[in-house]
Amino acid sequence: MNKNSQISCFVKDKLSLTTFFFLNSFFIILFFNLLNKEKPEILYPLSISIFLYLIFILIEWLKYKGFITNLNAIIKNPYYNISTSIQKQKLTLYAIKGLHENYIRELKITRSDIKKEREFISQWIHNIKGNLNVIDLIAEKSTLPIKSQTKKIYSSLDNILTMFRLNQFSKDYIPQRLNLTQSLKKVISEKSDEFIYNNVYPKFQFHSEDIWILSDEKWNEFLISQIISNAIKYSKSQKTKYIYFITKEIKNKIYLTIKDEGIGIPAWDLNRVFDAFFTGENGRKCKNSTGIGLYLCHTICENLGHTISITSEVSKGTEVTICYLAKMKD
Repeated sequence: MNKNSQISCFVKDKLSLTTFFFLNSFFIILFFNLLNKEKPEILYPLSISIFLYLIFILIEWLKYKGFITNLNAIIKNPYYNISTSIQKQKLTLYAIKGLHENYIRELKITRSDIKKEREFISQWIHNIKGNLNVIDLIAEKSTLPIKSQTKKIYSSLDNILTMFRLNQFSKDYIPQRLNLTQSLKKVISEKSDEFIYNNVYPKFQFHSEDIWILSDEKWNEFLISQIISNAIKYSKSQKTKYIYFITKEIKNKIYLTIKDEGIGIPAWDLNRVFDAFFTGENGRKCKNSTGIGLYLCHTICENLGHTISITSEVSKGTEVTICYLAKMKD
């Protein structure tokens, strides 16, 4: 803001005060003229009043100029130390700094989200290329199961779509009363070929066949599907393995534990399994690991108001537990 603009803004800001002052002076002069027929001596007190007013305006101008200086300094450097004794100006400057800090915070979050999406797309393209290479080999050797590779491609497509939908979660969320056992069996049925091909089979340990929870059907099924896919992938063996589905109810909360007999997760990796794109030691053993599945699960649980936890022991298996809010049957 140049000097002329500063003066113009200051004059506009003090116009009402100046108008009030001169109107007040006019009525005082008029009052004394009406009260005293003789010509009263008002020039001297009026001069003093105008002089004091000019001093007041000068002080206000210096304060205003200092405020503009602080404002320009904050624009150049948001971490500038505010120096003003006027509370109104100080509050305004603090509000501006607060808005800037919020903007920077949101910008960092947005940049982080964009970075994650770029990394995910890069990893996804790499995985799709790998699946297509396998399909090319299968085309030459028809005895290999081509269906499993196409399912992996569909799964990768679902993951990338889910990644983008998470940014608009509130628009794609319908909380409702769900039967957890039915949802589980539906997801397991859809993955029956995957279970059989990998020599892994489900076992149920439900505390009841009639378990009701509050959740979103689509998001919850995607969540369960991701956990089951991981359990199957890391349980694959020539020896028959099982995945256990265990439920229990404690204080109006439903706990679903999905327990596998797979390779397990090293203790030093457990604290990072929910980080985006973290594959850990097992990711080096399994080339198809993207490090996105458990990240999506954790993010979905946060958005749904559920909690998710994981425990594991190398060579013994992994347990993933989801905590739901119980919903009484109508």
